[in-house]
Amino acid sequence: MRSFNILALCAATLMVGGVAVAKDKPAAKGEKKICRIEMPAVGRIPARKSCKTQAEWDSISADSQSEAAQTLRSSGRRGS
Repeated sequence: MRSFNILALCAATLMVGGVAVAKDKPAAKGEKKICRIEMPAVGRIPARKSCKTQAEWDSISADSQSEAAQTLRSSGRRGS
């Protein structure tokens, strides 16, 4: 049961991370925007389209992975 809770927490963290706002500068002239449909983690909130540069998407992905790793580390300490 504990493994399932940790897995669910990680999945939720990754989904929420996709909705994060990039803190980078505006796209330089000529940078192509990549649009994705973002699904909310829970609830009846409708999906929305978000367009960002590849660098912005990479930054969001790295932030999400970092948050998920931190969540795993902290949840391991609490249960020990």
